[in-house]
Amino acid sequence: MRVELQPHQTKTYYLKVSSKITTLRIKLNLWSLKEFNHKELQKQTILALFFGAMGIIILYNSIIYILTREESYLYYVLFLVSVSFHHLMYKGVAGVYLFSNETMRILIDYSSVIVAMPTISLALFTQHILRLKQYPKINKILNALLLLYPIFIVVIEITHSYQFRSLFFIIILLYLFAVTLYALIRKNKTAPLLFFAWLLFVSGGIAMYLSSLGVESIFDQLPYYPEFSLVAIVLIFSWLVSSKIKMLQEERLNAQKNRFLLKEFNHRVKNNMQIILSMLTLQKNGEIDQKSRETLKDLERRVVAISDQYTLLSIKEDSMTVDMYNYFTIIVNNLKKSFQKEIKTNINATSTMNSKEASYVGLIVNEALTNAFKYSNCDTINIVLKRKNSNYLLTIQDNGVGFSKRAKDGLGLMLIDTLATLQLNGQVEIKKQNGVKITIRWREDEERY
Repeated sequence: MRVELQPHQTKTYYLKVSSKITTLRIKLNLWSLKEFNHKELQKQTILALFFGAMGIIILYNSIIYILTREESYLYYVLFLVSVSFHHLMYKGVAGVYLFSNETMRILIDYSSVIVAMPTISLALFTQHILRLKQYPKINKILNALLLLYPIFIVVIEITHSYQFRSLFFIIILLYLFAVTLYALIRKNKTAPLLFFAWLLFVSGGIAMYLSSLGVESIFDQLPYYPEFSLVAIVLIFSWLVSSKIKMLQEERLNAQKNRFLLKEFNHRVKNNMQIILSMLTLQKNGEIDQKSRETLKDLERRVVAISDQYTLLSIKEDSMTVDMYNYFTIIVNNLKKSFQKEIKTNINATSTMNSKEASYVGLIVNEALTNAFKYSNCDTINIVLKRKNSNYLLTIQDNGVGFSKRAKDGLGLMLIDTLATLQLNGQVEIKKQNGVKITIRWREDEERY
């Protein structure tokens, strides 16, 4: 409705205005038509530029996500879409240009969902950018909050308790802010810029929230502060995601380089082992007595057991772990060839193990089997390796006649005990019951690596 006043003329008008979702802030101004059109054109132009820029950024980052499949880009796009839609509703652009009055009424009824989507996507984005998996307890709490948030929204919608709809929103934002501050203190490389972005986001959110409550508004002095803060946040997030992609690429290159170096190292160690074996073979075939020949033969078997591990490592893409079933199988086959005995050997081992720890276990199994092949006169040997969480249980059992005095007092059992107790920090139990049963329990200790 257009109002025209003549000089010295007075008219009284009554306005009836209501809102279901926010406090109304009404400021009456007396404008000339030309000045009003100029202000309105300026406002519409700024909003058009803002939403147009957001649309281009959304499209650009969607394409990058399709090409890279990097989750950070996905959550970034979801954040951009949801925050842009929320802002379309907040500024009234959606009601004027996009949706009918009936559609707007439906959307307003589900305003809790519209507010929740930017929060959830922002939380997921923060989780991936900061790599919160490195902080397990913090990450678990965030996952729990993200799981409870949709449930909370459903309860709000069912009970129509709209006065509480901002409660969980505020809790998650405060938690994310605290998490980013914690990461900043822990000198997380991405935390400083993310923390600055959070300051902008929180300040813009507080300004909008206070305005909607009718408490205070900064928009008279800074009418486009939310748009300014969102643009700044978008630029920061874009830089963070691109930096993460670059960092991941560098990590992949370093990982490939390290794998190559490890393979080369394993190959060289294996070659050195072969040289040692050749020297032992030459010495063993020399003019020495039978006892010395047996000692050299035992030493040869130990070197072979270590060499077998490096054979496995040299053919694996991930040269940090050893498949223990394959390792035990190679040890058994080598001993069968060495002793020229066909003893039935059952292996139950599904675990992989760090290469350093695997070398100790391989030597233990080699010593136990050597004793069984030499002294027990058995026809069946069972090898079982079980893992539960970080706890290992190794059992080696034969159905032979038990220990001879020589086996019981020999170097083999001393090596088993030393490797199990000192190197693995484990416990050894040896029983003679229907043969010999060796049981070793230990806990994986990451500090050893």
